[in-house]
Amino acid sequence: MKIAIISDSHDNKKNIEAFRKIAEKKFDAVIHCGDLCAPFPMWFDWKIPMYYTFGNIDQGTAYEMMKRAQGTKVQVFKPFGEIELDGKKIAFIHYPELAFGLVCTKKYDAVFYGHNHTAKKEKHENCWLVNPGELAAFKGKPTYAIYDTKANEVEIKEL
Repeated sequence: MKIAIISDSHDNKKNIEAFRKIAEKKFDAVIHCGDLCAPFPMWFDWKIPMYYTFGNIDQGTAYEMMKRAQGTKVQVFKPFGEIELDGKKIAFIHYPELAFGLVCTKKYDAVFYGHNHTAKKEKHENCWLVNPGELAAFKGKPTYAIYDTKANEVEIKEL
């Protein structure tokens, strides 16, 4: 299974649509690590499942709209997501410090996070700790990560 991981899209419609065109052709699921900002309808009708957790920017209306999307192909988690896909235990959260705490539990094969807009991947014993970077491109080029569950490998790609 190939899972795309994104974070910090911050309403960048152009990059969201560009990513969606790639994701729906190449991936089995998408994990979003927060800071979607406004939950435009474009998030609700994807052809593949999306797992979403909230970031520090996602408040009020964003929270209510994403909760209403629950039950479509969108699953919403707060304060963090915990899922199993293709036999891999995965956690995802917005905040780096809390992500490292999840790694330390030794319960997961991979932990994904966002918040600081900086792509990074590292392995702690048998667990990946990965920030896919930002889809919004505030700090540079938009990036996302790919988690291959069969190979248990992670790759960070530019959009």
